[in-house]
Amino acid sequence: MAPGHFWEAWALAPEHQHDVWRDDQTNQQIKERDALDRKANTIGPAKLAEIKRLFEQGQKARADLKLNQAMMIFNKIKAANVPPYSSTAAIILNTELPLHPVPKDCEERFRRADRDLSQGRLDQASNGYLEITRLYPQFEWAYMGLAAIDLRRHQIEYAAKEARSALALNPDLVQAWLVLVHEAIGQQDIEGAIRAAETALALNPEQQETRDLMRKLKEEAEARRLPD
Repeated sequence: MAPGHFWEAWALAPEHQHDVWRDDQTNQQIKERDALDRKANTIGPAKLAEIKRLFEQGQKARADLKLNQAMMIFNKIKAANVPPYSSTAAIILNTELPLHPVPKDCEERFRRADRDLSQGRLDQASNGYLEITRLYPQFEWAYMGLAAIDLRRHQIEYAAKEARSALALNPDLVQAWLVLVHEAIGQQDIEGAIRAAETALALNPEQQETRDLMRKLKEEAEARRLPD
């Protein structure tokens, strides 16, 4: 699950088990994992343990919405070039964290708004996110907070508008693309949903729920092509 609460509303499917990669993609992944395993075997256990500990700290900072701390930690892991942690850290930095450092006041306001959202105080959360967009208009996560509220209120068109505002600031923000998947599904536009999901999957091939979602969308598209 994404860190904090403001991304929970876009989750479209509860539990999935199957992969969606085609055979050629799966074979490529196996080759890449083998290469990473060979490299990892050349790195000492102490270094691996240190990077693993750092990675866990980064994940906790991200979950606690300590965004600058998370960015600092994942940048350190990325620079260490230790598989598989460094490649995953690069994906997190590119697709799941803010594009720019976050002012301290902005970060604190965002945590308060997220807390309101998690406790169901949608009006207070909305006011908090809106205030952030006025004070810090380049902070893309505030727009995603508004999108999460819109989704909870079943206002998908408004959520998609906020997601597009976030993408205008950070086109690699995976969760914004998933909101657009949700919008396309609501419009019965399965092909549009697949295109948005493909973009999200290209940005983060490691995200299992996106792969599961893609599988379901392709199954639906195939079912619609079959004769009655």
